[in-house]
Amino acid sequence: MTLPFRDIQIERCTPADVAFHPGGGCFAVAGEDGTVRLWDTATGHAVGRSPAAPAEQAWAVAFHPRGRLLATGWSDGAIRVFRTDAFQPAGEPPDGRTDAFQLTGEPPDGHTEGVTALAFHPRGHLLASAGQDGTVRLWHTGTLQPAGEPLGGIGDPAHAVAFSLDGRLLAGTAGRTVRLWDGETGRSVGHLPGDHSGSVHAVAFHPGGRLLAAAGYDRNQLRLWDVTTGCPVGEPLRGHRGDHVWAVAFHPGGRFFATAGDDLTVRLWDTATVRPAGEPLNGHTGHVSSLAFHPRGHLLAAPDAGGTVRLWSTAS
Repeated sequence: MTLPFRDIQIERCTPADVAFHPGGGCFAVAGEDGTVRLWDTATGHAVGRSPAAPAEQAWAVAFHPRGRLLATGWSDGAIRVFRTDAFQPAGEPPDGRTDAFQLTGEPPDGHTEGVTALAFHPRGHLLASAGQDGTVRLWHTGTLQPAGEPLGGIGDPAHAVAFSLDGRLLAGTAGRTVRLWDGETGRSVGHLPGDHSGSVHAVAFHPGGRLLAAAGYDRNQLRLWDVTTGCPVGEPLRGHRGDHVWAVAFHPGGRFFATAGDDLTVRLWDTATVRPAGEPLNGHTGHVSSLAFHPRGHLLAAPDAGGTVRLWSTAS
């Protein structure tokens, strides 16, 4: 049985994205109130936040694989990278300053519209970003300079990016299509056929690297693809009610994956049988926009539009 481990209420904020620190001790939440907040996993206490940007919204977060940096994507097209050793306790200090993260440098020029997704290469030397301007871009982590030209083949807004665990492949969305590039060079290596009926908004690689899950505005369906053959694996998965599957994430061990849909539920699926693993996880008061497993796999973070981040225990 999967039970809620903890609910964290974020006042006056709709959380847009969530990511665990590689060590698992904390997680970051991107908020549409113009802040990124950091929370202690064990206690649920807030332990840091970015400088407020009321005119903008934070849409995406991603931790460097060594945990030393946190990349954040914003509605104005900016990418801001913070040092994680600069996290300070949240709250109002006596002198009235707002404790904040420390930027590593000025945001690079690149996306002309909002940054919808971020992902670090497993080796940490590259950062991938997706934008509403229809581009997927690679950046050198150390300098925040572009690692080549924007990746080709994108026209519609790009909603998601993900690296395979070995870093050989980068997946990104473009309308109804999932495109694949070499994870080091950005060279196009193909695409998964336009078998989706609507825009693809979420992608996730199985830890083994061969399977890719893709979901979006697709009659509440999720599809599994074999990236070595470019062919779908089995029939589309149906379980959620409504039109939209908003998020998908694989367990670190690969034995199951999670999805979130329009019906305000989170569902777990057995990877081997491609069947539901237990009952739907209920209790969210708004759609869940993002999913992230703890690095050890015993917790699943699910932020919803009601302003709550629910941590589900998956240990059993």
